[in-house]
Amino acid sequence: MKRFVLAVLFSLFLLPLASIVFAAGGAGPDKSMLKGVFTEINQESRTAVLQKDGTNELKNLIIGERVNPETLRLKKKVLVSLDHDAGENVIKDVSIMFMDMTLQKVLSLLVIGLVGGILSGFIGSGGAFVLTPAMMSLGA
Repeated sequence: MKRFVLAVLFSLFLLPLASIVFAAGGAGPDKSMLKGVFTEINQESRTAVLQKDGTNELKNLIIGERVNPETLRLKKKVLVSLDHDAGENVIKDVSIMFMDMTLQKVLSLLVIGLVGGILSGFIGSGGAFVLTPAMMSLGA
């Protein structure tokens, strides 16, 4: 009986955890993605300088053929996808990160979640009518 209980506990708790570990792969973040801020954009030569997020390291990038240089913004946090098939440091796609997570915004989201959860619990609703407009006003 003890073996049966141990087998059930093992299958319920450790096997799902093991699948998460093995699914992660352990390869680390994709090297073709960069997060940072454009400090310079030269539309004529189709080049851009990206300051990597969290460091002062500057990286010179070439704007790829599929990217319109006029859509790139200075001083806005972006996620850059590199196209290694086209060459070294060639931009494949640029996604503007929708919300800079400052301490004020994190605290605002926590307060909104708390108040929205309490209100939706009191009136028995799903809470989306409270949380969605509040988070949209913060930029989410």
